[in-house]
Amino acid sequence: AISVMNQWPGVKLRVTEGWDEDGHHSEESLHYEGRAVDITTSDRDRSKYGMLARLAVEAGFDWVYYESKAHIHCSVKAENSVAAKSGGCFPGSAWVNLEGGGTKLVKDLRPGDRVLAADVHGQLFYSKFLAFLDREDPPVHKLFYVIETQTPQTRLLLTAAHLLFVAPPHNHSHSQPQPIFASHVQPGQHIYVLAQGGQTLLQAAVHSVSLKEESSGAYAPLTAQGTILINRVLA
Repeated sequence: AISVMNQWPGVKLRVTEGWDEDGHHSEESLHYEGRAVDITTSDRDRSKYGMLARLAVEAGFDWVYYESKAHIHCSVKAENSVAAKSGGCFPGSAWVNLEGGGTKLVKDLRPGDRVLAADVHGQLFYSKFLAFLDREDPPVHKLFYVIETQTPQTRLLLTAAHLLFVAPPHNHSHSQPQPIFASHVQPGQHIYVLAQGGQTLLQAAVHSVSLKEESSGAYAPLTAQGTILINRVLA
């Protein structure tokens, strides 16, 4: 809380949920053990959430990630949790688009690098890379979900607990990208990928979802915006 006030004078830390007494989370949720909190800033300014996540990491939380665009989830790991088992990461072979052109492997990112991201409306812009929320260098083995599209052709590997943005159903009034866990993505759903020319995002149908084990490391990059395009896919 002090770090938040020091970072943004006049702004306070806001805890939206701690202990869950109503059964709103999955059976393995750490909210039932008093090990997790969901936080925002008091002004609910989402542009601050990237830095808020970094402050949470520096405060000593084992696991910090964007559980939804509305808040940051912070927890102390328990060995039986999904996050502890898989994390929310990409393999060392994943790459990003850099400002000024070119690409870079996620594992080689350095604080201050500006990478392609998108806001809640799907508008592209470059956001500053802040830190790795989690980093495990090779030869660590991880099980990744492989999400593939055909038109255009993309292939993204990410762990079960990482969020991926999908398009809402056509009959849904909500038009903004919706974050869901990679483990919940199904063929036929539409994800957001970078169009040819790199100027806009377009919706691409998921063709297949499979599992693959890799030993190229696991990396969870954090940007100031909170989103990032990995292998041309919005995550």
